[in-house]
Amino acid sequence: MAYAAWLSVYGSGEQQRLAAEFVSYILQRAKEEGDDVRKKAEKIIEEGKERDSQTLRNFEREVEVDGKRYKVKVIDGEAVEEDRGGRKLLRIKITAEVGA
Repeated sequence: MAYAAWLSVYGSGEQQRLAAEFVSYILQRAKEEGDDVRKKAEKIIEEGKERDSQTLRNFEREVEVDGKRYKVKVIDGEAVEEDRGGRKLLRIKITAEVGA
């Protein structure tokens, strides 16, 4: 339910619309079940909506490598799912500009 609430805010297109409809449906059903259920559902949904969507693009940080400081600016990033020997892996690819 928290994930559906998150999607209703941070999803896109059809995914966002369907998640918002699901959240509305859950709240309606919870209201019918009484105040305790409604309050619990509202709390979970609010927590889900408050979770921030993280993005790496334009992230900047100064880092130290082998005693030398570098300024790193992330240009882009993506997550790619891989299947390696029957194990599912998530590979994070980052494109960054590194300056002294």
